[in-house]
Amino acid sequence: LAILRAMGMKASEVVMFFLAQGVFVGCVGVALGLVLGFAACAFISAYQPALLNESIYNAVKLPMRIESGDLFLLCTGGILICLVFSLLPAWGAARTRPVEALRLENS
Repeated sequence: LAILRAMGMKASEVVMFFLAQGVFVGCVGVALGLVLGFAACAFISAYQPALLNESIYNAVKLPMRIESGDLFLLCTGGILICLVFSLLPAWGAARTRPVEALRLENS
């Protein structure tokens, strides 16, 4: 990163670089979570393991319903969390001075 800054990369471009990585990681995590969540729901709906005791819960099967509004909120929230938490390292990297970072790297 210090070499790119020394070659002329602007601080705003460093911030955008880190934010793009954060959003990418968030999208991959959301996609993986969706796939695993749908797989778990399909498994539970198909096999209905005996999780509930009828004498206590008055039910034998676990009801499964996927709401599109909830999915949208969860996916948007996951990506926004990754975006927000990539801001701190982005600002820190943008504030580094390339000369000092290269000098410390050679030590």
